[in-house]
Amino acid sequence: LGNSAEHTAYLRLKAGIDAPHSGSSALNGKVISEQIGAQIFIDGFGLVAPAQPELAAQLAASAARVSHDGEAVYAAQVIAVMLAMAFVEPDLDRLLDAALGFIPDTCLIAQVIGDVRGWHKTESDWRTAFAHVRGKYGYDRYGGVCHVVPNHAVVILGLLYGEGDFHRTMTITNTCGWDTDCNAATVGCL
Repeated sequence: LGNSAEHTAYLRLKAGIDAPHSGSSALNGKVISEQIGAQIFIDGFGLVAPAQPELAAQLAASAARVSHDGEAVYAAQVIAVMLAMAFVEPDLDRLLDAALGFIPDTCLIAQVIGDVRGWHKTESDWRTAFAHVRGKYGYDRYGGVCHVVPNHAVVILGLLYGEGDFHRTMTITNTCGWDTDCNAATVGCL
């Protein structure tokens, strides 16, 4: 219990605690409930809902809330909506705008996206932008083994600075570090 969001939720479910309470921060604490897992396993829900962002957001939230809560759910919804819309919309800014329409504009994930987009507009070098990410959203600011917020920032940074070039996008995402395999998988899928 408390080892990971997924294992904690498994133990809760096994003990008869149904979802979404099994993944809630009220039961498991904010640190456990906002780890990266929901962003990692969410791709399929965007892929099965081409051009259906409402369905992608709903499926992502329902699945994510089994083991996660709060910012982790919002990050999962962003990724699922972007994937669903990528079938019909090639413009990354439009994908981000669409995804932001499904999460509270006051949540931390929306702030992360806004900040990274802002840095992308003013900083030509992704390394400088990543220094801003480290300073404002780095691992030192969030508890647990692998929090969603720093990693979501890397996903957005990689996508923006990669500018549609798969190799460059993957290189930037991986070079940033942190949860490289998961961030690269999320970015690569999109």
